[in-house]
Amino acid sequence: MQNLLLLLAFFHCDESIISTWNQTGKERWEYTSIHEDKRDELAPIFEAMGLISEIAPQHTHYDYALIIGATKPSIEKRIAYLEQCLQTITIDNIVFLTGMRPLQPHEGIGTEYEMTRKLTAHLPASFICAPMQGTKRPGTVETLALWLESNPTPGRCLVITSQPFVPFHSAMLESVLSFPFEVVGPKASENWTVTLMLDTIAKVIVAQDKKTIGTIQR
Repeated sequence: MQNLLLLLAFFHCDESIISTWNQTGKERWEYTSIHEDKRDELAPIFEAMGLISEIAPQHTHYDYALIIGATKPSIEKRIAYLEQCLQTITIDNIVFLTGMRPLQPHEGIGTEYEMTRKLTAHLPASFICAPMQGTKRPGTVETLALWLESNPTPGRCLVITSQPFVPFHSAMLESVLSFPFEVVGPKASENWTVTLMLDTIAKVIVAQDKKTIGTIQR
């Protein structure tokens, strides 16, 4: 909270500004850029808010690794991080939470589910494939709900995403996952944007309101 106050003070605004940062309804490649000229000044605040550096696993054994689906560059990063984790910890079940989102031209041809299966053919993993909801792609809430419908035995979950989304997914899952879990991920890419950071902060705040959790996209 203190870091959020520092951020608001930087912009000389109150909490009403947060809604202007939230770009829900757009894919990330469709975002309208904001405040990119403030990147160097804002970086220490984003770091203090836990949005930039790696968040690593705290235990040596997990019953499940739940890898949150993403675009090709991000899912490749998360797969690499999973493989890195497997060098020092044990995981009984690896589950990729994915869906039928059509790929963007730069990702290839097919769906996110098909792409993820190809990229992970070398791993002993299972897959959740959530359907499209009309023209809206399935998000983390939908894919996780499908996994829970399979009645998995309760156990400790390692949820793998990537920065700056660790705080967001942590807040989101608080209201939908009753198993003990922790969210981890590799550090943010060097070319992170202020736009994405502010959008993520806004979504963290929204995610803390359980009444609106189902409307948030990953």
